[in-house]
Amino acid sequence: LIDSDDFPKVNHEDCNNGEALTINSNLFLEWLNKATPFISTDELIPAMAGIFFYNIDNELGCCASNSHILYTSFNKLDNNSSVNNQEWIINKNSIIPLKNICTTTDSVIISNLNRNILVEGGDTMLYIRIIDGKYPNFKVIIPKNNNIRYELSKDALKEAIMRLSIVKGASELIKFTFSDNNLNVNCENVDFAKNASENIDCVGNNNIIIGLKSSFLLNILPSIETEKIIMEMSDPNKPIVKKNKKENN
Repeated sequence: LIDSDDFPKVNHEDCNNGEALTINSNLFLEWLNKATPFISTDELIPAMAGIFFYNIDNELGCCASNSHILYTSFNKLDNNSSVNNQEWIINKNSIIPLKNICTTTDSVIISNLNRNILVEGGDTMLYIRIIDGKYPNFKVIIPKNNNIRYELSKDALKEAIMRLSIVKGASELIKFTFSDNNLNVNCENVDFAKNASENIDCVGNNNIIIGLKSSFLLNILPSIETEKIIMEMSDPNKPIVKKNKKENN
């Protein structure tokens, strides 16, 4: 047996009770589920090996990125909120316990500890060692002035990508040609001299041709809960914004 005195002790006095933040469990669980697939596995950037949660300037949100895809979502808080200017990077090993807490209570309370956070929900208390480091300023890479905007069916796009994937090459590249209320998706396999193409009805009038990786698209679509998705862009060489139609968050 091991002496119980050797078990790490938690100093409750380190908890800043005045900075406790209450989050709706359904919202927190939704963010955990949607952000997890995009956590970075790059060991050279440890700060990105988790989900970044922030509460800054009355905006509560999260972000996760694997350097190819960036997922973010946020909610505006009451201007009178006394809890502000907080940041945490939650490691991926804590995600499953956090999900379990969210399923047993209506809300979770997050409090700051020294290099840790305390998450309380119902009769459960979870102490989490947060990742040390500064998360990159992800907002600067999100294009703001997108003059090209298309609206299309998420299911139609997913089904088209799945069918085109049969002939895709090693690059998994799919060519998107946007024109007047139409999207043509094309996939070529040069090694086996195969080609496939489909047309999808959409709403938009600007013409642009871009290339996207099919596996990235299939990872993104489940994180958009609405039937229609919005694709915003300005140039073939710049990042593309994909978001749901319901809210601008």
